[in-house]
Amino acid sequence: MKSQDIELAEQTIKKVFEDVHRNGFDPKRIEAALHQSELSKKHKTADFGLNLMHGLSSGWFNNINPADLLEIDKNIKTLREKIKSGPFFQSLVEKYFFNNPHTLTCIMEPDPNFTEFINAEESKRLESKVSALTPSEQEHIYKQSLELLEKQEGQEDLSVLPTLKVEDIPPEMQRFPLYFNNIDGCE
Repeated sequence: MKSQDIELAEQTIKKVFEDVHRNGFDPKRIEAALHQSELSKKHKTADFGLNLMHGLSSGWFNNINPADLLEIDKNIKTLREKIKSGPFFQSLVEKYFFNNPHTLTCIMEPDPNFTEFINAEESKRLESKVSALTPSEQEHIYKQSLELLEKQEGQEDLSVLPTLKVEDIPPEMQRFPLYFNNIDGCE
């Protein structure tokens, strides 16, 4: 965003909060978000535990019992009850955005000379490393770089890659027998 648009952005954000405070959120969107939250917490993926711990950490660090945070159904039910009992989200907007005197506008501007600075630092480090090398070490590194370049630019032998052709697949599907067992009355 351009520096001259910062005030416009702040005004736009304030208007959005005013609109939400006055009109609330679309109930269908709230329900969809709650439903999505329920599904995402119950859907088991390979990194489920890691994601769960990551989700618990902010509450845990703020002195909330992590076991309470794991009661997803109970927490969503409580949230639904609060939403039904009154303008729940509007009151939160009022509390945290309108009745809160603390605001912060953080402006980050890129350094136009950053790339040159990084390149100069890298050149200094490289020069100090190279000057510490003996001539034989420099020659060895040079030869290794030539070998690497030759391998990178050379043609690879694609015949070593596995291939599968249509004629490798049998035209008839192979069938395997199914066996059903009955163990203690259970099939």
